[in-house]
Amino acid sequence: MPSHVATWAYDDAISPNHCNGGAGASRTLVRHWLTYAETNCGPSATKAARDCHARRTTYCTVIQYFDAGKIWETNPIMKAPTREHWWLHQPGYGDKSHRLTESAPGAGTAYWLNQSVTSAQSWVHHYIASHYNAWGGLMMDDTGACKQTQFYGSSYTSSSEIGSDAGVLAEHADLAQVLTHRNQKPFLQVDNGIQPNPNVCTALPLLDRHTGVIGLVAEGDPWSNGFSAYYSDLLDDVAAIDAMRQDFIVLLSYDQDGSDQARLVQEATDMLGYKPGHVVSWADLEQDNLHLAVWPEEGIYPTDPVQSMAQPRGPGCLGGTGAVCSSGGHNDLQVAGGSNANDPAAGVYRREFGECYDRSVAFGPCAAIVNDTSGSVVVQGSWLKHSYGHEITLKGGDVQSGGRIDLTGAGFAPGTTVVPADDAILLDR
Repeated sequence: MPSHVATWAYDDAISPNHCNGGAGASRTLVRHWLTYAETNCGPSATKAARDCHARRTTYCTVIQYFDAGKIWETNPIMKAPTREHWWLHQPGYGDKSHRLTESAPGAGTAYWLNQSVTSAQSWVHHYIASHYNAWGGLMMDDTGACKQTQFYGSSYTSSSEIGSDAGVLAEHADLAQVLTHRNQKPFLQVDNGIQPNPNVCTALPLLDRHTGVIGLVAEGDPWSNGFSAYYSDLLDDVAAIDAMRQDFIVLLSYDQDGSDQARLVQEATDMLGYKPGHVVSWADLEQDNLHLAVWPEEGIYPTDPVQSMAQPRGPGCLGGTGAVCSSGGHNDLQVAGGSNANDPAAGVYRREFGECYDRSVAFGPCAAIVNDTSGSVVVQGSWLKHSYGHEITLKGGDVQSGGRIDLTGAGFAPGTTVVPADDAILLDR
């Protein structure tokens, strides 16, 4: 039995003030807890490679961050022998002064790369294969599946070169298919582009096993220093990917200091949608330090699900028209309705499992309940098939600092136990 659910974290910091995460995390700790180890500090950041690889054994997949969509001044592409046709331009223009741009304090100016240009593809492929050939995959940032998302921030909804949603998908596919190792084997690619929002185009069409794109990152979901909007739509995205053969979704949450509320919402959401190989937990919940951002509750491995989400369906479902999926997805786990200004389909969601494990040790049935409403709710016995007597509580912090869970940390009683607004609980027999 696996000792944890699929996890993702930064592992590129060799000192407390260096890079993004993993500072002080031992090789043994990384190998025990991480499934995907990301690095985002250039070719010299080799901690993840040393931690995940040992001779012919791969303990975790090393992922390199790379942005080949919106190119900021620190991007290595800016040092390439670029030509003007490498860039996307305002409709009707093709000169430097009319490139699509975005500016940000401290970051300078960004330009949109035309990923369909063969010479640009060739340079990106050569750079990645030369510097990261030993890495397992790439996290491709700023990747949208339609004009609405791809050109966001530029003040334009199209460019001279790309005037349709199909064109956006085509340029991503053009680049993705050339991103291979030196032996021509495709890199595993994970696009940072899925945005749970029924008013925004879905990123699901980006997934294409033939080009190596088999993962999507839901950045800021389900938690971004607070409960994220459109939670029901997030569950629908998870359910849609659960129904696919080999694709996965990465739930990337942010918090400042690893609050219990953030951790419980992240873990409960992992459990609501969990299907081995399809849901990955990236709980980046302690921005105040550079520890390995993995938590003891991720050692809860649920099996034998009592309830599961079917593929979401309904008129306009996941179509970017504002329509809420009327069957499958979140509907299959919702046990009560409610209101939430940030979610038109807000409610209370629960999922139970017949057998659960804590770091490979069985402890019986368990359950997760998430309250996506603006008010507290009392847990009803009718919501649950199994009997539970305890809430699982959190003791201490991350696994690097010795944190743990307490399977009998608090009592639980249907009809009495309350789940606060925008919060979650985990149940144990």
